[in-house]
Amino acid sequence: MGSRRVDAPREVLRRIEEVKDSLLPRYGWYPSDPESPRWWGGLSSALEIAVSAVLVQLSRWDSALASLEALRSAGLLDLGRLAAADPEEVAPLIRRSGMPLEKARRIIGMARASGGTADGLCDRERLLSVRGIGEETADSILLFACNRPVWPASRLGVRVLSRFGMEVRGGYAAWRASVEGALPGDLYSYKLLHAGLVSVARAYCALGRPRCEGCPLSDACRYSVRRRLTSRTSSGSTSSTLPRITRSASSSISVGSPFIIASLAPLSFALRGREFAGATVSDVPTARKTSDAVA
Repeated sequence: MGSRRVDAPREVLRRIEEVKDSLLPRYGWYPSDPESPRWWGGLSSALEIAVSAVLVQLSRWDSALASLEALRSAGLLDLGRLAAADPEEVAPLIRRSGMPLEKARRIIGMARASGGTADGLCDRERLLSVRGIGEETADSILLFACNRPVWPASRLGVRVLSRFGMEVRGGYAAWRASVEGALPGDLYSYKLLHAGLVSVARAYCALGRPRCEGCPLSDACRYSVRRRLTSRTSSGSTSSTLPRITRSASSSISVGSPFIIASLAPLSFALRGREFAGATVSDVPTARKTSDAVA
């Protein structure tokens, strides 16, 4: 196994498979048949997934569902009707999910960009042409609504894989390509990895204070192993075996291990309020599905 842990996605996938039935449903993921829409919050159609992926940006999943039900009651869960709708009339229906006018424009823009067809809804370039829909949101729609084997390189997923030991130079596109290159080609693996990484991040791998105890990845995770060794060092048991970490007067950290640099990389993304350089803060698809921007 190389130092860059290129095997990380497969190893993480194997471990998530073992706990999927107990962990994932706690965070709104329902592993099912590879092409079932139920993976995404138990929803029943591709359009529901696409619309909810926008509604849940910077919001809570229950609020997004309430807005989705309001659209259903108004007869607007239809691409043609959405495309013809007025944002000012749609906004009051989705107020529960926050930023109602902006999200109304995004949903309507997505419907119009699709040309009223399922194929159009599953066109990445058309999705990205809509203001407020960025790469992670688009790729989440492609994977869960359109059943395309695309890995959304969410900052939660990158955080877990980085701490596990995977190192990738670059931003969103580089991470996506590296993970896809390491995964089996089947749709089930793509969905399970994304859902599992988000669930692990929310349950255990918090940004500031990760809770490694009980995490299904803990015994093979470099970050967790490092913490355990550091804890032993504090009692003087292994001080001679560890890289030295020092803090300067300016509070910058000098680290003698390239892994620590990799494990801190997601922190720098989050502190800038974005997933990767070039992503916009409006493209944080969901506190429930892909982001912990909202507690």
